[in-house]
Amino acid sequence: MINNIAIDITNHCNFDCIHCLRDKLSPRAHMQTELLELVLREVSSVGIREVCLTGGEPALHPDLKQIFRLIKEYGMRFSLVSNAFLFEEKIFPLIDSEVRECFSGVCFSLDGATSASHDMLRHKGSFEKVIKAIDICVKENIPVSVKSVIHRENIKEIADVACLCASMGVGSLGFVLLTPTPRLISNELMPSPQEYMDVTKYIKGRIIPSFAMIINVEGYADPDYKVSFCNPAQGISIDHEGNFIFCCNLSHPTAGDRMDTFGKEFLGNIKEIGIEEGIIRHYRTFAWFMEKTIDLNLKGHQVRNCVSCFKLFDKMDWIKEYESPYN
Repeated sequence: MINNIAIDITNHCNFDCIHCLRDKLSPRAHMQTELLELVLREVSSVGIREVCLTGGEPALHPDLKQIFRLIKEYGMRFSLVSNAFLFEEKIFPLIDSEVRECFSGVCFSLDGATSASHDMLRHKGSFEKVIKAIDICVKENIPVSVKSVIHRENIKEIADVACLCASMGVGSLGFVLLTPTPRLISNELMPSPQEYMDVTKYIKGRIIPSFAMIINVEGYADPDYKVSFCNPAQGISIDHEGNFIFCCNLSHPTAGDRMDTFGKEFLGNIKEIGIEEGIIRHYRTFAWFMEKTIDLNLKGHQVRNCVSCFKLFDKMDWIKEYESPYN
């Protein structure tokens, strides 16, 4: 049952991460506050009360204070996803007593237990910023979670990342299996399917039982089950232009050296079709997605991560130009 919405309030970002799925060739733009208010009005009318603000980097939106106010006015709760680099400067000062009444928490990216392993993927100095942001949140009783992507250079730091997060008071930790990007493959940072299967078994068998902190593996479907109920089963996604996108991970993904173009993941624009039709189209696409997924499993193709989904939506054609086990 749909109970939340992910909203890309901007496609601007202050990082240029090697693993980023987003298309960097499309024009940069922030969501207009008038459009956001329309989105909030529409989704609140059907009982959706949970909002996740994503991007891009939400801290770069020039009207972030007004965005927080609008969400509160519509009686909704919200969380946000951030790389943490501007958290202390741009986001934390806006989380006052009124905002806290509707603020569910923040999720930061931490991709290594040291600055060397984290910064190599993201931005020099970003590790220190993440650690400082987590410390602020814990001291201020702001719920904080962490996402940690797994690549070849940090794959042996999984236990260290979990220990670091637990020692700092992080509420939950999600280890993320990456979807290939051109730069991940070119830099030989993309683990193979077998490496990901091995590390998933390690996390589930050794790491998760060892911590009281909530830990899970994301971008991954357990092969013991025929299907997985991932993001589209729980909520809807809207990009910075008001377009319904079937899954937030399918929002303007990289197409290599070409600008991304809409495909089956595009369900329409909220200004043109409204929330009811958007939800109907979402469920129709979800039914098609589930049918295809089950069919693949019946043929013996176990869905391991988001790669199978990206191929299903024709978002991996660029990979044919590379030698990769994901071809």
